Order: sequence, then C-alpha cells, then structure tokens
Amino acid sequence: MNNIEQTCFTINTRPLIIDETFILIKKTTKPELDLSTLSPVYRTIHHSNGDFYSITCNVRYLLIHQHPNLCLVDGEMKIAKQTLWSYGAIHDMCWSSTLDRFIVLGKKNIFLINENTMSIDNAYAIQEQEWLSCTCSDTILFTSTNEWGSSITEFTLFPTIEMIKTSKYPLICMKDEVIADMAYNNGNLALMVMNASKKSLRMELRYAKTLDRIWILDQSEVNVFYKQELPIA
Repeated sequence: MNNIEQTCFTINTRPLIIDETFILIKKTTKPELDLSTLSPVYRTIHHSNGDFYSITCNVRYLLIHQHPNLCLVDGEMKIAKQTLWSYGAIHDMCWSSTLDRFIVLGKKNIFLINENTMSIDNAYAIQEQEWLSCTCSDTILFTSTNEWGSSITEFTLFPTIEMIKTSKYPLICMKDEVIADMAYNNGNLALMVMNASKKSLRMELRYAKTLDRIWILDQSEVNVFYKQELPIA
C-alpha cells in the first residue's frame, strides 16, 4: 500500500480538435404555433374607435378603457366597476402589488387607480417628454419614452413615485428604434423593440438591475410590424 501511495503518474492529454467541416446543419426549423390547442372564445369585449387599447389585470379584475370610462371587468367578463376617464390618451397600464393599485400611463402623467374606490390619483407629471410603455417589479416602476431612440426611466414605488434614473440612447436602442412594450418578471425585463428603417421587430431580455442584455430574438425575417405609426400621438 505504501508503495502505491508513493508512486507518481504523469498523464499527458491533448485537446480534442473538431474540424468545422465535420459539422453540417442542413436545415433550421422554426417552431409553429398550433392554434388548435387554444381554448375556444369564451366571450368578446368589443372596442370602439374612441377606446384606448391598453389592458392589464390583477387576480380579481381586468382593467380596460371603454369610452368614456375606465372599467374593471370580472371573471365573467362583465363590467363590475367603472369611472369616468377624462385625462387624455392612455399609452399603457400595469398592476402594482406593492401599491395595491393599477398604474395608468398617460402622455406625460402617471396615474394610480384604486380598484376599491375607483379613485384616480395623478402620482407623477413630466413636461420634457412623453411616455409609451410601462411595467413594474415589487420596488421599481419602469417606463419607456414615446420617441425614436427610446429611453428607459426608473421610479421608486414606495413611499412615493419618484424618478431614480434614466438610461438613454444608445444603451438600449438606436436612433431609429422605439421600445414599444415591456414586461418585468423574476428580476428580468423583456423589451419589444421596433426598428423603423428595417421595418423589423425584436425581443430582448435584460437584467432589470443593470439593463445588461441576456439574449435577443430577432424577428427581422418575419413580416410583423405595427400598422400604427410609432411614436404614437
């Protein structure tokens, strides 16, 4: 046993080199959406020309705009509560579990909607720019600006909505691009970025804290583009 313990072995290894010519990908396949797997339509809520198309929800209600009201729709797709909306265009909506409020993004204002009283509070106003999309974590509200070369602005949620910082072009997108939509989940921020020059759309996943990119899904080969011109009026 002592002789074995005192024996030394020298092993020489060489890296495995794979010639690129040995790898051949004949065809790439894209997953297809099977619409037959979707459940049938339960009920339809019709929109009129005067309605804003943003929509959001919590575990109890769906928040929509049906001119001239903001409406809370229940699980039976019936209007449970409504209140008059007289604050101009609605660009986006999201729900904050921290505030227990719906957040409605106007052109230059951030509104808080109480689902119990249907009160509308103007929580933040800005003059220099306009908003386009929003989402929030437990502590931060993220907004994008309604302009080519969009910026992302971050706000505290509690105790008051206050601006923390703004990440400007070219950190997120180029001069001919706009952040059309965003969603937060599990520490990450998903962005939908539209390119006006290429008429293309891409999805990005970024770390919410640093905005560093994790991955990108380019849809430039897909004929998808907003019919409505952006930035919106």
